[in-house]
Amino acid sequence: MVDPSLKSDFLDYLRKNGIKHSVYIENVASFRNTDAIGSSFRHPSALPPDLFSVYLSHQQMSNYLDLLAKKYPPLVHVQAFGTSFEKRRLDMVKISTEKSGVEKPIILIDAGIHAREWIAPAMALFIINQLAENETNRYLTEEIEWHICPLLNPDGYEYSRKTDMWWRKTRSHTKNKHCRGVDGNRNFDFHWNECGASSDPCSGCYAGEKPFSEVETQAFRAYVMSIRDRLKLYLTFHSYGPVLVPNFQNNFPFLNAHFDKFLL
Repeated sequence: MVDPSLKSDFLDYLRKNGIKHSVYIENVASFRNTDAIGSSFRHPSALPPDLFSVYLSHQQMSNYLDLLAKKYPPLVHVQAFGTSFEKRRLDMVKISTEKSGVEKPIILIDAGIHAREWIAPAMALFIINQLAENETNRYLTEEIEWHICPLLNPDGYEYSRKTDMWWRKTRSHTKNKHCRGVDGNRNFDFHWNECGASSDPCSGCYAGEKPFSEVETQAFRAYVMSIRDRLKLYLTFHSYGPVLVPNFQNNFPFLNAHFDKFLL
């Protein structure tokens, strides 16, 4: 990725050092698939007719989750377990068939800690949709309690959708006033700021000034600790590379037919 103003100098550098090169994408900005965002900018709260035809805004996600909780009690329960740096709601969806006095094992899923990985929250929402609204999958909720956070970094996600599609981090302030945000996935306390992380606030992999410096990771840690005695499996969703499938509803029949194998 080269800024247009540096293109000539960069090509000279490659030639002088005998580095073979070719252009993969001429204009990265034009590579963005605006159709995948659809009308959600014009109607940031309203749900689209086809829920999985576009990438939803954070507000649309929250509205959908609230709708499910009203439509399917007591199967679906939505809990705000914290707020982001910019005061957006952090949602946790609990899905389980009610059994009086039974404490079931928990499967925990989170997505969207990296802002630009839009397909991860979309996949988490699809799983929520299939567990809640597809009755053929109801057996998956009989013996398991699902806890799913579809978007752990809503501030970065919205900034990625509206301003810089390659944005990765949170949107908190750092010691460098010109560089905002922390890589939430590098902000946990296990081997903090080692290989794959950076102490530079301008880096996309900046681990923060200390472990759990971010309100999002603090809230998530507190939630995980509250369910740790029953937590049996934890899945975190990410994506990699320029391979996005915005019209992935075409694959839904396959996913629906193999949902139990896909998850378990």
